[in-house]
Amino acid sequence: MSGPVSSRRCAQSLRLVLALLVVMLLLAVPNASATKRILLVGDSWAQWPWKMGAFQSVLNSNFGTNTVEVEGTYTALGGSTAAGWASNFVPDEGTFPSPPGYTNLPALDRITYSLNQYPSIDIIHLSISGNDMWSWRVGWTTDQENALFDTIQQNVQTVVSWIHTNHPKVKVLLADYDFLNITENCTYGMAEYNDTAALFSAALGFTLGDVFQNKANNQVLNTFFTHFSPRKIAVAQATPRCSYIQNWGNVQWRVGYTDSLGQLFLPQTVPFPGGAPNFTPLPGGDISYGTPPTYMNPINSSHPKQCDTIHLSPDGYKLMMDNCLVQYYAGWLTDTTPPTVQSITRIQPALTAAAQVQFLVTFSEKVRRVDVADFALTGEGATGASILAVTGDEDSTTRTGTVDISGAMDGPLGLNFVDDDSVFDVNWNAVGGEGAGNGDYSAGEQYIVDRSGPIGTIVINNNQSVTNNRNVTLSMTWYDGAGSGAARMRFSNDGATWSGWEPLAATKAYTLPAGEGYKTVRVQFLDKANNRSATFSDFIRVDTIPPTGTILINSNQPSTRSRNVTLSLAWSDGAGSGVTRMRFSIDGATWTAWEPMAATRPYTLPATPGYYTVRVTYRDAGGNISPRYSDYIKLVP
Repeated sequence: MSGPVSSRRCAQSLRLVLALLVVMLLLAVPNASATKRILLVGDSWAQWPWKMGAFQSVLNSNFGTNTVEVEGTYTALGGSTAAGWASNFVPDEGTFPSPPGYTNLPALDRITYSLNQYPSIDIIHLSISGNDMWSWRVGWTTDQENALFDTIQQNVQTVVSWIHTNHPKVKVLLADYDFLNITENCTYGMAEYNDTAALFSAALGFTLGDVFQNKANNQVLNTFFTHFSPRKIAVAQATPRCSYIQNWGNVQWRVGYTDSLGQLFLPQTVPFPGGAPNFTPLPGGDISYGTPPTYMNPINSSHPKQCDTIHLSPDGYKLMMDNCLVQYYAGWLTDTTPPTVQSITRIQPALTAAAQVQFLVTFSEKVRRVDVADFALTGEGATGASILAVTGDEDSTTRTGTVDISGAMDGPLGLNFVDDDSVFDVNWNAVGGEGAGNGDYSAGEQYIVDRSGPIGTIVINNNQSVTNNRNVTLSMTWYDGAGSGAARMRFSNDGATWSGWEPLAATKAYTLPAGEGYKTVRVQFLDKANNRSATFSDFIRVDTIPPTGTILINSNQPSTRSRNVTLSLAWSDGAGSGVTRMRFSIDGATWTAWEPMAATRPYTLPATPGYYTVRVTYRDAGGNISPRYSDYIKLVP
């Protein structure tokens, strides 16, 4: 709990804030006509300020007379309970008449009527639960209290949820009470004493005594009431466009404590009631005292110091409205600028093979109620990915989205903000303004998920099977799909020793290892995320040794009378690539075209008689050409 020094600093700060807000409000609506903006709903802590004009008085002093108005004609129902509101009870027509044209209009329907009658109303000041607690008696166990609280909380939640469901654009302030007082007004002999208060205290099971006894009683009663406040906070936190305000100790902090015996402590010497989001301390003030008798409502004009046990005076309710104004209503009444998403950026490097990545989401102002459902993944990398969490302080400008990509496909991965009117600034303005979709954001940075290496091909010498030259040309192709893109390649003759990584090229001159036989060249590709491909290969046969052979004309006869002879051919390539072609020449200068192999071949000699030599060369699959082989024969007339 904060002491006098921190309380004074808090007081100075709040006074400055209030002064600035007053100036802001007056500038915001300098010539505005009367506009109803706040609907008072609930029990006597809504009815009495309405009838007294206390809340309106505070608004008048800040906005100008009746510029911003409260309304509570049909909805400020003294004595009403959360249970009654939750069941949509019908108020007594004699005490709380229905609007013109209606009879026995139920309580919740009165809210709808008032909002329809005054479309400018966008705030509900809700005060309920106090009257539900009067079944409590001194000596109750914690279990008894919690059972009662469970029921009341459920009913309060029902009412708040009904408002949100039926009037989703309306903001709700769930206003708590200030301290009750059964001290001075139950102490016989003090100026504040009255029988009504004493009988009330006794009915709850308290034993009345001197001022110290009654002060102790007062602490027990207020402790019971304040124990329910966390339940109201839970309701507010569970419901969009609903906030909670703590008023316990508000009057004490603002004016100190004075009774008929004199001033017991000065203003700002007790803790200020804690505000959102933690509401610490709860309660504020000094719970052993009640609200000062001078700010409880007088009940006897002949004895003005005799005061109520429950209700504040008009000045007390004004101080309560001051608290609501400073913490909530000043912003709610003037701030119409919706928040927007300014950016969604990567936190880790763009290329990733990690199991998780994170995005930083930045809003134009502090926002609340941001969760996983407000985002969607986009891009090929979204397949198999999921948003694990969205973290960050409530009412702050940034959130961090954590995405599980352990099972994601390769490709771009982005995070989009999806506006469904569920994210708000601190004044409950929806992102992008009213209406789903107008606050969408899809221009954020993306990751490239890349866990798979590229694929590719390699071909030697345009897919020839044999070469007689160790210097060959490699042709490569590659593909990285939706990944980061291939960037490097390397080569190996044996799959063990590799060249250095080098830039990609569609072709590359390459020297095969020395020696005859089959040679395999292997390639690997590397993408920008350092994912290595499998090994791709092609092979070629190296054959540098020419074939050998023979030729015979007419089975080696020495002469012939016919120009048409038969060549007998034989060849060998040993362990080479195999003889595939042969060609012939009669003069060693002019040759026939290369032709398929045949063991015999008809051949026509020149017409003039004489000796003729027929020459042959053989070529293997590697392009190696044999020496010339020849035979001769005499053509006789």
